[in-house]
Amino acid sequence: MHFESVKILLDSSEMSTASARPGPDFVLITDNLGTLQIIIKELETLSKEVGATINKSKTKAMTNRTPNTIILENKNVEYVTTYIYLGQLISMSEQPQQEIERRTSNAWRILVTKPSRRTTRN
Repeated sequence: MHFESVKILLDSSEMSTASARPGPDFVLITDNLGTLQIIIKELETLSKEVGATINKSKTKAMTNRTPNTIILENKNVEYVTTYIYLGQLISMSEQPQQEIERRTSNAWRILVTKPSRRTTRN
């Protein structure tokens, strides 16, 4: 199938159907809802053919337009205003403040929970 208006982003993990390891995370980007629904249906079919499943609880939708119904395995996909992909906050707003606050909070949490590496000299 050939879609010129679709971009598919993958993380670096490999899909494994022989073990309990998760497969790759996908981000589908398109400006056509009909095309998106066709791709989702194909992913459902191909996943089943190779014995993989799509994690419906992790599947989310985001739009900069009016949300429309997207169906995955006969259920509506939840719309979100932000999500984290490969460690980075993705948002339709162009303000980076949320990402800065999230990273600062994570850094402080790590700093507080990790044992100190400081040593004293005698």
